[in-house]
Amino acid sequence: VAITIGIVISGVAAYGFLVISGRALGSKLYGDLSVLWVLGFLAGPGVFMPLEQEVSRAIAARRAKGLGAQPVLRRAIALGAGMLGLLAIASFVAAGPITSRLFDHHSTLFVAFLICLASLYVGYLARGYLSGNSRFGAYSVLVAGEGVLRLLPVVAFSALGWHEVGPYGLAFGLAPLV
Repeated sequence: VAITIGIVISGVAAYGFLVISGRALGSKLYGDLSVLWVLGFLAGPGVFMPLEQEVSRAIAARRAKGLGAQPVLRRAIALGAGMLGLLAIASFVAAGPITSRLFDHHSTLFVAFLICLASLYVGYLARGYLSGNSRFGAYSVLVAGEGVLRLLPVVAFSALGWHEVGPYGLAFGLAPLV
């Protein structure tokens, strides 16, 4: 139930983020931000969700045997950092085409993408730790908080009349880390 509540809050916040961003930025810039959204939610969960699931499973198994989580976390941190490093290297190799073709030369969106990857690595690792320790209330807060922390800056940017895509992209990328 707790996780469901977090997911619902995150979903409503995501809807708010997209609606407010779309209205504030206009269709062209919103299209560029949408590409960031899609890339972030393909690469991040596609790479780091399996890490979350394995960390959760391994911690729960060790907990059932009365063992601590530290060895699992050390390995997961190293593995996740390696995965993030490979993604970052591949992204840098393709930075030119990504920035020009996907982000319409908005280099801030490329930076936001890299930040998003790092943020999701940390976020999914934390989710695995929390669920493996049956801390579902905290897990829910993490999921809901990510959505709300994406939404709040966008509300402020829109209220201030900001029409540049960069800050919206950075809000997207930084939220999981915060």
